[in-house]
Amino acid sequence: MLEDKRVALFVTCLVDSLSPDIGFAVLDVFNKLNIKLEVPMKQMCCGQPGYNVGYQKDSAKVALALYKEFKEYDYIVSPSGSCVSMIRNFYPDLLKSHLKKAEIEAFAEKFYELSEFIVDIAGIEQISGKLEKQVTYHSSCHMTRGLGAKSQALSLMSGIEGLELIPLPCGEECCGFGGMFSVKLPEMSTAMVDEKIKHISATGASTVISGDYSCLMNIQGRMNRTQKNIAAEHYIQTIAQGIAYEN
Repeated sequence: MLEDKRVALFVTCLVDSLSPDIGFAVLDVFNKLNIKLEVPMKQMCCGQPGYNVGYQKDSAKVALALYKEFKEYDYIVSPSGSCVSMIRNFYPDLLKSHLKKAEIEAFAEKFYELSEFIVDIAGIEQISGKLEKQVTYHSSCHMTRGLGAKSQALSLMSGIEGLELIPLPCGEECCGFGGMFSVKLPEMSTAMVDEKIKHISATGASTVISGDYSCLMNIQGRMNRTQKNIAAEHYIQTIAQGIAYEN
Protein backbone atom coordinates (compact mmCIF):
# COMPACT_ATOMS: atom_id res chain seq x y z
CA MET A 1 0.00 0.00 0.00
CA LEU A 2 2.88 2.38 0.76
CA GLU A 3 5.29 1.24 -1.95
CA ASP A 4 4.42 4.13 -4.28
CA LYS A 5 4.00 6.73 -1.52
CA ARG A 6 6.55 9.28 -0.35
CA VAL A 7 6.78 9.39 3.44
CA ALA A 8 8.72 12.16 5.18
CA LEU A 9 9.96 12.50 8.75
CA PHE A 10 9.22 15.78 10.51
CA VAL A 11 11.85 15.64 13.23
CA THR A 12 10.68 18.65 15.35
CA CYS A 13 12.81 21.31 17.02
CA LEU A 14 13.14 19.63 20.41
CA VAL A 15 14.19 16.27 19.01
CA ASP A 16 16.66 17.84 16.60
CA SER A 17 18.20 20.12 19.22
CA LEU A 18 17.95 18.19 22.48
CA SER A 19 17.33 14.50 21.80
CA PRO A 20 18.42 13.45 18.30
CA ASP A 21 18.56 9.83 19.48
CA ILE A 22 14.77 9.83 19.16
CA GLY A 23 15.09 10.66 15.47
CA PHE A 24 17.58 7.86 14.92
CA ALA A 25 15.28 5.46 16.77
CA VAL A 26 12.48 6.40 14.36
CA LEU A 27 14.71 5.54 11.41
CA ASP A 28 15.69 2.20 12.99
CA VAL A 29 12.07 1.21 13.57
CA PHE A 30 10.87 2.26 10.12
CA ASN A 31 13.78 0.39 8.53
CA LYS A 32 12.68 -2.69 10.46
CA LEU A 33 9.17 -2.22 9.08
CA ASN A 34 10.49 -1.72 5.52
CA ILE A 35 8.94 1.74 5.29
CA LYS A 36 11.21 4.20 3.51
CA LEU A 37 11.48 7.59 5.18
CA GLU A 38 12.79 10.77 3.60
CA VAL A 39 14.18 13.53 5.81
CA PRO A 40 13.85 17.00 4.25
CA MET A 41 16.95 18.97 5.19
CA LYS A 42 15.34 22.43 5.26
CA GLN A 43 12.56 21.58 7.71
CA MET A 44 11.91 23.95 10.56
CA CYS A 45 9.63 24.62 13.54
CA CYS A 46 5.88 24.05 13.18
CA GLY A 47 5.29 27.51 14.69
CA GLN A 48 3.56 26.37 17.86
CA PRO A 49 5.68 28.30 20.43
CA GLY A 50 4.94 31.65 18.81
CA TYR A 51 1.33 30.76 18.09
CA ASN A 52 0.67 29.88 21.72
CA VAL A 53 1.78 33.31 22.93
CA GLY A 54 -0.07 35.33 20.31
CA TYR A 55 2.49 35.85 17.53
CA GLN A 56 0.19 34.56 14.82
CA LYS A 57 1.69 36.53 11.92
CA ASP A 58 5.18 35.26 12.69
CA SER A 59 3.86 31.74 13.23
CA ALA A 60 2.11 31.87 9.86
CA LYS A 61 5.44 32.67 8.16
CA VAL A 62 7.00 29.62 9.78
CA ALA A 63 4.01 27.46 8.88
CA LEU A 64 4.19 28.57 5.24
CA ALA A 65 7.87 27.62 5.10
CA LEU A 66 6.98 24.19 6.51
CA TYR A 67 4.22 23.86 3.93
CA LYS A 68 6.62 24.57 1.07
CA GLU A 69 9.14 22.02 2.38
CA PHE A 70 6.66 19.16 2.90
CA LYS A 71 3.78 19.74 0.47
CA GLU A 72 4.98 17.22 -2.13
CA TYR A 73 4.93 14.26 0.27
CA ASP A 74 2.04 11.82 0.60
CA TYR A 75 2.49 11.33 4.36
CA ILE A 76 4.48 13.13 7.03
CA VAL A 77 5.22 11.36 10.31
CA SER A 78 6.53 12.87 13.52
CA PRO A 79 7.60 11.69 17.00
CA SER A 80 5.51 14.46 18.56
CA GLY A 81 1.79 14.42 19.22
CA SER A 82 2.10 18.08 20.15
CA CYS A 83 3.47 19.26 16.80
CA VAL A 84 1.10 17.07 14.80
CA SER A 85 -1.83 18.39 16.83
CA MET A 86 -0.71 21.95 16.11
CA ILE A 87 -0.61 21.31 12.37
CA ARG A 88 -3.79 19.29 12.04
CA ASN A 89 -5.93 21.38 14.38
CA PHE A 90 -4.65 24.94 13.98
CA TYR A 91 -3.07 25.33 10.54
CA PRO A 92 -6.46 25.64 8.79
CA ASP A 93 -7.15 28.82 10.76
CA LEU A 94 -3.55 30.05 10.91
CA LEU A 95 -3.03 29.89 7.14
CA LYS A 96 -6.50 30.85 5.93
CA SER A 97 -5.24 34.21 4.62
CA HIS A 98 -2.38 32.60 2.71
CA LEU A 99 -3.72 29.42 1.12
CA LYS A 100 -7.00 28.02 -0.12
CA LYS A 101 -8.99 26.11 2.48
CA ALA A 102 -8.76 22.85 0.52
CA GLU A 103 -4.98 23.21 0.22
CA ILE A 104 -4.50 23.77 3.94
CA GLU A 105 -6.79 20.95 4.99
CA ALA A 106 -5.23 18.49 2.54
CA PHE A 107 -1.77 19.39 3.82
CA ALA A 108 -2.70 19.16 7.51
CA GLU A 109 -4.32 15.76 6.99
CA LYS A 110 -1.01 14.33 5.74
CA PHE A 111 0.54 14.61 9.21
CA TYR A 112 0.52 11.67 11.60
CA GLU A 113 2.08 10.95 14.95
CA LEU A 114 4.31 7.87 14.56
CA SER A 115 2.06 5.29 16.19
CA GLU A 116 -1.01 6.61 14.35
CA PHE A 117 0.74 6.13 11.04
CA ILE A 118 2.15 2.69 11.78
CA VAL A 119 -1.14 1.29 13.12
CA ASP A 120 -3.81 3.22 11.21
CA ILE A 121 -2.11 3.72 7.84
CA ALA A 122 0.51 0.96 7.53
CA GLY A 123 -1.80 -1.52 9.28
CA ILE A 124 0.85 -2.84 11.68
CA GLU A 125 -0.58 -3.35 15.17
CA GLN A 126 2.44 -4.92 16.88
CA ILE A 127 6.20 -4.74 16.45
CA SER A 128 8.06 -7.87 17.47
CA GLY A 129 11.15 -7.66 19.65
CA LYS A 130 12.61 -8.63 22.98
CA LEU A 131 13.44 -6.39 25.93
CA GLU A 132 13.48 -7.12 29.65
CA LYS A 133 12.25 -3.85 31.08
CA GLN A 134 9.52 -2.38 33.27
CA VAL A 135 7.98 0.81 31.92
CA THR A 136 4.97 3.00 32.58
CA TYR A 137 3.31 5.14 29.90
CA HIS A 138 2.40 8.82 30.25
CA SER A 139 -0.28 9.68 27.69
CA SER A 140 0.41 13.27 26.68
CA CYS A 141 -2.35 15.87 26.43
CA HIS A 142 -1.87 16.54 22.73
CA MET A 143 -1.82 12.87 21.76
CA THR A 144 -4.77 12.01 23.96
CA ARG A 145 -7.02 15.02 23.49
CA GLY A 146 -5.57 16.79 20.46
CA LEU A 147 -5.30 13.69 18.25
CA GLY A 148 -7.37 11.08 20.07
CA ALA A 149 -4.40 8.68 19.80
CA LYS A 150 -4.81 6.69 23.01
CA SER A 151 -4.09 3.08 22.11
CA GLN A 152 -1.75 2.91 19.11
CA ALA A 153 1.59 3.24 20.92
CA LEU A 154 0.52 0.69 23.52
CA SER A 155 -0.56 -1.69 20.77
CA LEU A 156 2.82 -1.47 19.05
CA MET A 157 4.73 -2.17 22.26
CA SER A 158 2.59 -5.20 23.10
CA GLY A 159 4.67 -7.20 20.63
CA ILE A 160 7.92 -6.69 22.58
CA GLU A 161 8.60 -9.90 24.52
CA GLY A 162 9.67 -9.27 28.12
CA LEU A 163 8.51 -5.65 28.17
CA GLU A 164 6.28 -5.12 31.18
CA LEU A 165 3.98 -2.15 30.78
CA ILE A 166 2.73 -1.09 34.21
CA PRO A 167 -0.44 1.05 34.14
CA LEU A 168 0.16 4.62 35.30
CA PRO A 169 -2.46 5.97 37.71
CA CYS A 170 -4.01 9.14 36.25
CA GLY A 171 -1.90 8.48 33.16
CA GLU A 172 -3.85 10.92 31.00
CA GLU A 173 -3.45 13.86 33.37
CA CYS A 174 -1.18 16.73 32.28
CA CYS A 175 2.46 16.69 33.39
CA GLY A 176 2.37 20.45 33.94
CA PHE A 177 4.58 21.55 31.05
CA GLY A 178 2.25 23.14 28.51
CA GLY A 179 4.96 25.25 26.90
CA MET A 180 4.63 28.81 28.20
CA PHE A 181 2.26 27.60 30.92
CA SER A 182 5.25 26.31 32.88
CA VAL A 183 6.95 29.70 32.52
CA LYS A 184 3.98 31.89 33.38
CA LEU A 185 2.62 29.70 36.19
CA PRO A 186 5.68 27.89 37.57
CA GLU A 187 4.21 27.06 40.98
CA MET A 188 1.16 25.38 39.47
CA SER A 189 3.30 23.64 36.85
CA THR A 190 5.64 22.28 39.54
CA ALA A 191 2.73 21.02 41.62
CA MET A 192 1.35 19.19 38.57
CA VAL A 193 4.64 17.53 37.63
CA ASP A 194 5.23 16.53 41.26
CA GLU A 195 1.83 14.82 41.24
CA LYS A 196 2.74 13.07 37.99
CA ILE A 197 6.07 11.89 39.42
CA LYS A 198 4.32 10.60 42.55
CA HIS A 199 2.20 8.33 40.36
CA ILE A 200 5.19 7.28 38.26
CA SER A 201 7.17 6.35 41.37
CA ALA A 202 4.24 4.34 42.72
CA THR A 203 4.34 1.99 39.71
CA GLY A 204 7.84 0.79 40.53
CA ALA A 205 8.80 1.04 36.85
CA SER A 206 12.41 1.80 35.96
CA THR A 207 11.40 4.03 33.04
CA VAL A 208 8.57 6.38 32.15
CA ILE A 209 7.81 6.59 28.43
CA SER A 210 5.68 8.93 26.35
CA GLY A 211 5.05 10.12 22.80
CA ASP A 212 6.05 13.74 23.42
CA TYR A 213 9.60 14.75 24.27
CA SER A 214 8.40 18.03 25.79
CA CYS A 215 6.59 16.04 28.50
CA LEU A 216 9.59 13.77 29.00
CA MET A 217 11.91 16.76 29.28
CA ASN A 218 9.69 18.30 31.94
CA ILE A 219 9.26 15.07 33.91
CA GLN A 220 12.92 14.04 33.65
CA GLY A 221 14.13 17.48 34.67
CA ARG A 222 11.99 17.49 37.79
CA MET A 223 12.97 13.91 38.65
CA ASN A 224 16.63 14.85 38.36
CA ARG A 225 16.16 17.83 40.66
CA THR A 226 14.36 15.69 43.25
CA GLN A 227 16.82 12.76 43.02
CA LYS A 228 14.38 10.24 41.57
CA ASN A 229 16.25 7.34 39.98
CA ILE A 230 13.80 6.82 37.11
CA ALA A 231 14.67 7.14 33.43
CA ALA A 232 12.51 8.85 30.81
CA GLU A 233 12.44 8.01 27.11
CA HIS A 234 10.25 8.20 24.03
CA TYR A 235 8.29 5.01 23.37
CA ILE A 236 9.91 4.73 19.93
CA GLN A 237 13.28 4.41 21.71
CA THR A 238 11.87 1.55 23.76
CA ILE A 239 10.68 -0.20 20.60
CA ALA A 240 14.05 0.40 18.92
CA GLN A 241 15.80 -1.22 21.88
CA GLY A 242 13.49 -4.22 21.57
CA ILE A 243 14.14 -4.79 17.88
CA ALA A 244 17.90 -4.28 18.35
CA TYR A 245 17.97 -6.93 21.09
CA GLU A 246 16.01 -9.35 18.92
CA ASN A 247 18.45 -8.92 16.06
